[in-house]
Amino acid sequence: MRYTASSMQNFRNVDALCGVIKKAFEWGAGTHGRDLFANGLVKGLGFEQEQADFYASVVLSRNTESSADRARTAAAAVMGRWTAAQSQGLNPSVYVSGTQETWEFKDDLTYARRQLSYEGYVAPPSPFSSFSYSRPRERVEGGIWAPPDWSEYEGLTLVIISNGGAARRLVVEWTDPSQFYHTSCKLNGSVYARD
Repeated sequence: MRYTASSMQNFRNVDALCGVIKKAFEWGAGTHGRDLFANGLVKGLGFEQEQADFYASVVLSRNTESSADRARTAAAAVMGRWTAAQSQGLNPSVYVSGTQETWEFKDDLTYARRQLSYEGYVAPPSPFSSFSYSRPRERVEGGIWAPPDWSEYEGLTLVIISNGGAARRLVVEWTDPSQFYHTSCKLNGSVYARD
């Protein structure tokens, strides 16, 4: 889904979101509270209806009495900076390329995704010439994110909405044995480590 997100606002932090999640359950368990939550996103924060329904379907997938606590726990597990890096090189001409991708999830429910790639070449030294080049590229994306009210031991699914308005799911799979502070995961299948 893609919408113009310039007029869309966000919850000020995880606690504010969890307070509204708790209210949604008080308004009614299951779909009734979820529908009221989605309508509040449209009227109070400027979401488009389809965007709000999608956001609510992840954030309040269960809408039970423990939803706010589960969302708070899920947010705490994913908050921080996650980095993945890859590189390769070929000899004898010493061609190298690499990529580094970083996701940062903040308490104010914003995220930043930075993709940095580079390629370079260094010719072997000779008495007549030497040649090298390096070409870096950077792509930055930002937007809002929210945790789900339900997660499995293996991971969870976040909702993210870019500043450009694209709403999508981000699947987090834990790849370490920890139950409390995770240091590695897969984000949509790619391996990341916590910084």
